[in-house]
Amino acid sequence: MNNHTETIKEEFTKQAHYFETVGLTLSNQKYLEWIVKSLPLKKSFHVLDVAAGTALLSRAISKFTKEVTAIDTTFGMLDVAKKEIEKSNISNITLKEGLAESLPFKDSFFDMVVSRFAIHHFESPQICIDEMSRVCKKGHVVGIIDLLSPDDTILAERYNHYEILRDPSHIIAATKSELREMMVKSDLSICFENAREIEVDLQKWMDMTETDIETQELIIENIQQELSGGEQTGLRPFIMDGRIRFMQTWAIIMGEKTLSEDATPND
Repeated sequence: MNNHTETIKEEFTKQAHYFETVGLTLSNQKYLEWIVKSLPLKKSFHVLDVAAGTALLSRAISKFTKEVTAIDTTFGMLDVAKKEIEKSNISNITLKEGLAESLPFKDSFFDMVVSRFAIHHFESPQICIDEMSRVCKKGHVVGIIDLLSPDDTILAERYNHYEILRDPSHIIAATKSELREMMVKSDLSICFENAREIEVDLQKWMDMTETDIETQELIIENIQQELSGGEQTGLRPFIMDGRIRFMQTWAIIMGEKTLSEDATPND
């Protein structure tokens, strides 16, 4: 296990109990519904949720599918997921511990493969998307939901800098074109994309990761400087109801696994 995997486990063990907190952008039901409505789910489907965390997405899609397998590398996340699944009396979700870089499943096994807010934590996102494509049936869909970086290179560098300050497990958020390109390299033909702007409460964002006070003060100071006309942070901050907020871009991009010339889709 490499050092970054250990960092992910450490950070998300610490964060796990926050994922179910009411009022977090991450767990906002309106945004979950937006994602679920975008996915071409069927009652006959067995869906894989990669880097599923506390299975927020798995739970949201479970009522529309036959079965969901939620895999994550952090036991603390899976432990919270287990408790929430039991509390909700959901019977068609299977939890599994494992790495996105080497999914422990056969080729073309799932009817759909999804991942939510995980790609920006992977050191080798292309390998992870390759794996997602590998285990998806041909003619079926891989769906990725993630944060996007600004298209401007300088702003993207600054944006990711603050994400890493807040959460060391963050590697880099891709731009929309970069994410599309990785999916195409994984034999996925882009069939759907949608993005929306999301308002985030700065303090709640930092509280969830238990960012240390000095780092919080630095982030706040730099944002206040931007709000006063200083250097842009890439976070697009603003004040609303007396609280500092900023903007994220969330994207849903889906790719259909390419069929070979003599292949037929799996139903």
